[in-house]
Amino acid sequence: MSPYQKMPSDRLLKANWILSAAMEQASLHSIMEAASQIFQSPVIYVDDHFRIIDSSPKDPEAIPELRCMVKDCCLNEQVIWQVLKEYTDAGNDFYEPFYIPEGICSGEPLLLGEVVQNGHLRGHLMICIGQRPCGQEELQLVSLILKALVLQLSVSNGSARDLWGNAMSQRLQELLNPGTPDHVAKAAAAALAANIPGRYAILVAPAIHRTAQQASAAVLVAQLQQQYRNAVFLYHSHAFVVLLGEIRYSAAEPILRPENNWLCEKLFSFFEAQGLTPGLSNSFQNLLRLRDQYHQALISARLAQRGLIKNRAVFLDLMPLPMFSTLLKAKLGPAFIHPVFFQIRDYDRKYATDYEKTLCLYLLHLRDKEQTAAALHVHKNTLQYRLTRIGELFSVPLENTQTMLNLLCSALLLSLEPALGDRPKE
Repeated sequence: MSPYQKMPSDRLLKANWILSAAMEQASLHSIMEAASQIFQSPVIYVDDHFRIIDSSPKDPEAIPELRCMVKDCCLNEQVIWQVLKEYTDAGNDFYEPFYIPEGICSGEPLLLGEVVQNGHLRGHLMICIGQRPCGQEELQLVSLILKALVLQLSVSNGSARDLWGNAMSQRLQELLNPGTPDHVAKAAAAALAANIPGRYAILVAPAIHRTAQQASAAVLVAQLQQQYRNAVFLYHSHAFVVLLGEIRYSAAEPILRPENNWLCEKLFSFFEAQGLTPGLSNSFQNLLRLRDQYHQALISARLAQRGLIKNRAVFLDLMPLPMFSTLLKAKLGPAFIHPVFFQIRDYDRKYATDYEKTLCLYLLHLRDKEQTAAALHVHKNTLQYRLTRIGELFSVPLENTQTMLNLLCSALLLSLEPALGDRPKE
């Protein structure tokens, strides 16, 4: 056989040149874009747990099923088992690229190959070539792309700390994503637990100016990841999210606050210096419940942004305000306002009195007259006079515990949404 017959085709040579140019950009996504250019098809790279690491294009419109997978950041379980079955049935060596003519993406045939580095499986490459015929040259092209991915991974290994931070951020993202399959969430929780000792807590700092914050988010996350250990940093849904580990728990001081945790204090100060308002969840142990603690911290931060508290936002310090904040999102607030508040507000407007504020502060201070008088900047006798007048004018039994509880719930709702105190239009 003539040696000239073994020369690569023009297509293979061109593909090699495209991949070489992509390698010079030193990024995984540049290789994914090159692969998509070579095949003129959507391309996905998943890790060893079939979590989507990258894709090109980012939102493949041509294949709805594939678009849903990219949105969920993971292949669904049915697709994973189909892929594994095809590996078993293909008859090729395990790591050799092969072609699936049917069954994975609703009739969109796939070229598959596995990324193996130093004998360890690092991920799977999936190329959706559709109904086009597949020959040996297509498999050779996949092999070229796999080699480029392995080379890129080898280059990236030079910054182990960045890789660790990125890997942990990806696991945190999976636990925050409500669509993550159970088996992926369990693997993500196990990976985080193996790297970050528990107990845990979540700190969330929502961005104020989304565009500006997004532009600098990656820089801030990288900066924080380099400064602090036993923590994972992520920019998620226009907010900085931090998973904290090694939280000490004391029965004498069970509420986690910046005052009793050095790292919390540093992070609060850091984000406040950036003009952001952080919120802190309660401490917890089970990482599979992480989304609950994320919402605790997020609600706390949003309440603090509205100026409803003077101190730093700690979830348990704010309770039960977060419960009522959640109620308002469901548009149910007006149903829980006690009718007497409409009468008091109408009276205040007509006679320039301050009875609504007096009653609300009295309730929010749990009927402590000294604290209420101090908050109102009035003498205790003045407070007592106002409370007596409120009881007389509006027939409010201020000594009845059930009535006071009902009014307290209304006061909490009004502290979040003052407009609820306006009389409903008939």
